[in-house]
Amino acid sequence: MRDAFGGLLNIGIIVVFMTIVSGYLAFNVSYAKAFKVKNKIISTIENYNAKCDFNNPENDCYKDVSEYEHTIGYQANINLSEDAICEGASSSGFNSCACNRTLGFCWIEADKDKHEGGNTTVSYKSYRIVTQVYIDLPIINRLLPNLSIFQVTGDTKDIPVEIK
Repeated sequence: MRDAFGGLLNIGIIVVFMTIVSGYLAFNVSYAKAFKVKNKIISTIENYNAKCDFNNPENDCYKDVSEYEHTIGYQANINLSEDAICEGASSSGFNSCACNRTLGFCWIEADKDKHEGGNTTVSYKSYRIVTQVYIDLPIINRLLPNLSIFQVTGDTKDIPVEIK
């Protein structure tokens, strides 16, 4: 009887260990997808010179990002909290913040004017992109949806949009 309980304890330890390792691997895969999508969005914005409308499915930027997300299997987080992400945007010098729940990311826009010498002033835009790591576990999705560990953030370079 003692051997039966010892075997049961070993099986329990193995199951717990396998669950932790599997969860860690699933998190890493989801994080890598969110990181790749963030990089694709940044490169798309820079390639189109900040003329992207991510709320219009007919826009080329929207189509590029949507196709890429579908290709790599990125799953959008429908619990994306715009308030939590945009809360600190205005205090950090950003003008506007918006999210697209279908694509699963938020973008925060900043306008800057720089004097380039003489009477020339160039207006620049830059964006902060926030994607989220999506893990389909009800406990994590409901209790901890907006932790920064589940967000991947990146900034575009300054993109000139107007010369005055």
